[in-house]
Amino acid sequence: MDAIVLLSSDHRRIRLLFGDYRGATTDRQRRKTADTLVRELSKHTSAEERIFYPFAAQALGQDATARPHRICSAIKRHLTVLDGHRRAAQDDAMSMAQLEQDIAEHIEEDEQKLMPRLRSACEPDVLRQLGSKLERVERGAPTRPHPHKPDQAPNPLLRTPFVTWYDRIRDRVRGRAGS
Repeated sequence: MDAIVLLSSDHRRIRLLFGDYRGATTDRQRRKTADTLVRELSKHTSAEERIFYPFAAQALGQDATARPHRICSAIKRHLTVLDGHRRAAQDDAMSMAQLEQDIAEHIEEDEQKLMPRLRSACEPDVLRQLGSKLERVERGAPTRPHPHKPDQAPNPLLRTPFVTWYDRIRDRVRGRAGS
């Protein structure tokens, strides 16, 4: 699957999860959906920051990815709040509303601006190879937010497997959905 199709599919799945959250009738359903959103968005933003945005910056120039990087940073900060200690349902709802707004901005930036430019600039085979790499990275990506920028972390390529391992053990111990 090519990278643009893969990431657009992720975006659709994330939009559906927000719909599930809004449609939930109990705090438990909302919490479970919030946990799933945290997990899926953590993996998605990790893959975009590690693979997609660096590729796009190389193909289109650094300016093309500056705004998407800023939006991803804001998303990870919201995810960190949602992933933290248990809060009142009202606090969750406010955090979720802000996250949903940032996600809408992220999707618009990616799908309306960055992806069309990338599709025009790259051969289909290159986008398919990038998609394969993104799929591999998402499978092994951390399941919880890590709000520091990947380029500021000491050797992020070596660090990621350990963070992922730690996240997945934490998920199992806490009985988190999808662990």
